[in-house]
Amino acid sequence: MEANEQRSRLGPDIGRQKGTGFIWLAYSVFFFVEPIIRNQRGYWLKCGAIYAVFLSIYVAYIYARTLLQRQIYLALFYLLGVIALPINGSASSFFVYSAAFLPFIVSSIPRTVAIMVAQSL
Repeated sequence: MEANEQRSRLGPDIGRQKGTGFIWLAYSVFFFVEPIIRNQRGYWLKCGAIYAVFLSIYVAYIYARTLLQRQIYLALFYLLGVIALPINGSASSFFVYSAAFLPFIVSSIPRTVAIMVAQSL
């Protein structure tokens, strides 16, 4: 099976055509509000490392070739939010990314809603 056929079976992309999927990274700038306010070098380093992990997961999600890979990356967005939230309150944006990308990998509306409800608990 051709890669394009496989990708089309997975559902719509978040904008892989011509790199448009990267436009959604604009919302991640809110992660840097707290480091700007604190203005501490050590805190900036921690947040920079967390953001580097986020970027690697994001890029991997965009270029994922299988549904299983996308599901794993989506779970990693959520897990990163759980880990980073005690460090930076703006890490709640990672939960938003996991919820926003969920409809692109789950075809059932009731299942999507159930997962979103579970994520909010």
